[in-house]
Amino acid sequence: MRPVAGLLAQGRKAGQWRFKRQRKQPGWRYMAMKVRNDVVLLDETLFNEVKNRIVKRVLPEIAKAFQFQTASMEALRIGNYHSRDKGFFGRHRDNKTTFTAHRRFAVSLNLNPLTYKGGQVNFPEYGQALYAPPQGGALIFSCSLLHEAMPVTEGERFGIFTFLTDAAGARQEQEMMAKHRGTVQPLAMKK
Repeated sequence: MRPVAGLLAQGRKAGQWRFKRQRKQPGWRYMAMKVRNDVVLLDETLFNEVKNRIVKRVLPEIAKAFQFQTASMEALRIGNYHSRDKGFFGRHRDNKTTFTAHRRFAVSLNLNPLTYKGGQVNFPEYGQALYAPPQGGALIFSCSLLHEAMPVTEGERFGIFTFLTDAAGARQEQEMMAKHRGTVQPLAMKK
């Protein structure tokens, strides 16, 4: 993937903006749900290059395998899981809130070689297998599946993360955005 160097440079900027999400758990004060540095890819040239590859390579395979027509893609987020923080994303589903219910498929694209340790993705409802696509490879899965990104224990993992939806989901997202206008920023990118 030719734009990887530029994407990694964008991903390193994510270190300027830390994101830790907390979730209340019964019997616990707070439990960290996610330790990952994120930045939305705003560079239009890089965005278009990645988007065009997703449209050309990913969408036809989703249509063939699942008879699913993608109508909308959320913003491309570059995420960095770093071993210094034991970066991870705890067990979750990607479509269980008011703001995410429109999502149908998740795309997790690996940007760097597998020189890090940990960071694999697990789908615990289906066993303990761990998945780590090669550089330029992606995991694409239903947003309804429970999954987690295991802690990175050495080095750092960079990825691009986005979500796909169909026409009905795109309408649902637009309605949600209209209802919450002024309280949330839209992340859907230009067609």
